[in-house]
Amino acid sequence: MTLTADQQMARMISEFVGGLTGNTSEAMFGKARGVTPVVRARQVSMYLAHICCSYSLARVGLLFGRDKSTVGHAVHAIEDLRDDAEFDDWMCGLEEAVDVMVRLTPNTSTLLSGMWNRQDDQPTVASLR
Repeated sequence: MTLTADQQMARMISEFVGGLTGNTSEAMFGKARGVTPVVRARQVSMYLAHICCSYSLARVGLLFGRDKSTVGHAVHAIEDLRDDAEFDDWMCGLEEAVDVMVRLTPNTSTLLSGMWNRQDDQPTVASLR
């Protein structure tokens, strides 16, 4: 099954957050509500998808298998938690990292396929443009 670019980004974000929080992407995408740490990691992932990728609440809901009202609740919950300075600093770092992923992702497959399809052993970025 081939994932769309939006689905790939949602998976990347959830894998990133899951890696930092010790939760699996499968748990965050699962149908069950889950325990608090999984729920919070899912909320952070949905928040980042909404804020960093400019996805609508409905789009994030579709990507994470949730209703848009659930995504709205998650966004508000994370915004409320950001009143805590330590949590806000952590979220700022996550936003910066996801922003980098968002900027790099559109060109990745083109760059890599271009480098691997070159005939000589000296790939250059200029030759990929």
